[in-house]
Amino acid sequence: MLGRDLVVHVIGLTGGIASGKSTVARMLVERGAAIVDADQIARQIVEPGQPALAELVARFGHTILTPDGELDRKRLGAIAFSDPAARGDLGRITHPRIAAASAAAIATYADAGANVVFYEAALLVENRAHLGLAGLIVVSATPESQHARLVARDGLTPEEATARIAAQAPLADKLAAATWVITNQGEIEALTGELDRVVAAIEERFGPIRIPLVTRVQSTTGRTTFAAKTALITGYPAFTAKRMIEKVLASEPETKLFVLARGKFADEAVEFIATLPGNDRAEILVGDVCDMDLGLSSVEYRALSREVTWIHHLAGIYFMGVDPETARRVNVTGTKSVLDLARDARRLERVVHWSTAMVSGDRRGTFFEGDLDA
Repeated sequence: MLGRDLVVHVIGLTGGIASGKSTVARMLVERGAAIVDADQIARQIVEPGQPALAELVARFGHTILTPDGELDRKRLGAIAFSDPAARGDLGRITHPRIAAASAAAIATYADAGANVVFYEAALLVENRAHLGLAGLIVVSATPESQHARLVARDGLTPEEATARIAAQAPLADKLAAATWVITNQGEIEALTGELDRVVAAIEERFGPIRIPLVTRVQSTTGRTTFAAKTALITGYPAFTAKRMIEKVLASEPETKLFVLARGKFADEAVEFIATLPGNDRAEILVGDVCDMDLGLSSVEYRALSREVTWIHHLAGIYFMGVDPETARRVNVTGTKSVLDLARDARRLERVVHWSTAMVSGDRRGTFFEGDLDA
């Protein structure tokens, strides 16, 4: 639970050094998941001018700096990983700041409507930080493969690589704390299969990992910002709805588009949008304007209400002859549901309601807007 009544399931992602957890994290990002990378944050908090860097220099001396005044991570690592006391001081200076920045990043994803956030960190088990999480993924690799990767990837000597591996908790301790284990044998196809299995288990328990309704843009601080515009179009598969979808994708290149379609039209909507230029910015939401919260899950509706900037409401019955109850349900109740969303939307700029006189039910003759009883 975070502030402002936002709930997000935080799942740890860890493993031994050079075990492949960053590869798994990248694969999760490709699936649309929210990732908070503790190592990236650790780099940000020790940039020149940051208080943490000044404290590190005071503790370890100016020799840990490059000629440009930046932190020489390799030199600091050589000191810290060869001396338990030095490693403890390094953690005392950096870990509270990493934790605070990580919590802020997780809160940002929660604001964006994320249902699940993955927190990638090397020392989750060592610091017992996994105890407060919804679950823990451990990426497992053999010590031999870890050692080889460290030497090849980081340019460490064999002795330095051995010291880095020894500084972490034994793999057995991490496996004992794991909710899910991903075995990395070095082959991407096998690793993908392992991740498929774990993601399926997570989504069964917590719901979709994909961040709904958000274009993920990383700022220089690592925080997530929202798409400039997020549009919702109702009324698919009506002719006017299809034309509006085409128009938005063609003329609004910065706009993320969501199309509300009833379940029986969802596959057709996917096929239709796949034929359009700019379809990578469009996504189908399966729901119904006549249902509470547009028939969306609580997570989807909450995210939509936070992110939508404009709405084209085209769902309606535009011909005479339909029974009054159906007309009222679609044209009145459905419209009210969309207006409820508009009321809840934090970033809303405009609502365009396409309708006919049938919005008021089965009427005949001339009447004025003030006569409507919706």
